[in-house]
Amino acid sequence: MPTVFEARPLSSQMAKPKILFVDDSKLIRAAALKMFSESFDLQLAENGQEAWELIQHDEHIQVVFTDLVMPELDGFELLNIVRTSADERIRQLPLIVVTGADNSQDAKNKAYELGATDFLTKPFDAADINARAQAHVRYQETTQSLVETSIIDPLTDLLNFRGFEKQLDKDVSFSTRHNHELTVLNIEVDAFKALFVRIGRSGAETIIKRIAKVVVGAVRKEDTVARTGLSSFYVSLPGADPDGSLLIAHRICLAVNNFKATLQGKALPITVSVGACIVAEGLHADPSVIISCASDAQRRAAKRGLGQVHHIDLAQYRKKNRRSDAAAVSIDEALSEILQGGEKDVMTQMDYLLDELEPLLKLLSDEQRQRISKL
Repeated sequence: MPTVFEARPLSSQMAKPKILFVDDSKLIRAAALKMFSESFDLQLAENGQEAWELIQHDEHIQVVFTDLVMPELDGFELLNIVRTSADERIRQLPLIVVTGADNSQDAKNKAYELGATDFLTKPFDAADINARAQAHVRYQETTQSLVETSIIDPLTDLLNFRGFEKQLDKDVSFSTRHNHELTVLNIEVDAFKALFVRIGRSGAETIIKRIAKVVVGAVRKEDTVARTGLSSFYVSLPGADPDGSLLIAHRICLAVNNFKATLQGKALPITVSVGACIVAEGLHADPSVIISCASDAQRRAAKRGLGQVHHIDLAQYRKKNRRSDAAAVSIDEALSEILQGGEKDVMTQMDYLLDELEPLLKLLSDEQRQRISKL
């Protein structure tokens, strides 16, 4: 477990901004405790590994100060895992690098490329370090507020995950109502974390923006493209037939594979893997299930190698996963819910219930089918 030092009793710190200071020097940590304790709820860690554990489990940390040279997990590695985290809250954390006289300019440049927010040189002035901490806390609070309410990804101007969920819900309703097919693609940049380390944050963001343009250019105006994570895109293709959707997926893979990128004079391979969830005509499903299906397909594509496409039929995906669905109800439970006025709750389980009834429905005679059609 991480070593945590509380500057004051918890009851007196609840309203204070929480910051994390990471340094393997006991002397430096003591100095930080003295300088920050008056205005901040201070957490201390001895190395990057302890810091990473705290960052993951404490969502109230607003700013991180870190040394570069540390045991177990150094400042460069901490920068990398923070800036490539799947959690947007973590990726957006202000991360100030505390450098010493022995840190070369190359080390500082590397930290900047990995996404350092600011730099602070030892020995530091108490007034200066407190002013910087306050400024970054205010900036982080503003940024986090915008993230929590926005539906637009600031890097690509595409929808973010929140916006995509809302649009997919509309596309599912439209496709069900008009008896249309629907395909959802999940596109992931292969080995992105390793790529991030090689080319830095600026280079990685340039690649993401180029891929975004490729995806937007490959689909129709009525389709929806969203950047939903660090290196992840989703595409909703309402009314598109499965063969056409998979052709689009292959074209995206080919276009990205043809990127002309170099690093230190050597070709830099960039590929994406694409998973496709195929929703049959008129089939209704919760958007979260479709997203999960597309994500599963993408993982299968990535396992096959770089730049691959894999598709999964939603009906088959649900059959495979329904027994692990803790929320699934039995036919008897559904009938009981209806008798008690719980029709809305039963509707959320309708796809599962129809799958359960499928063997019985196949045994119906023509006369019985006609009878049901008149209900």
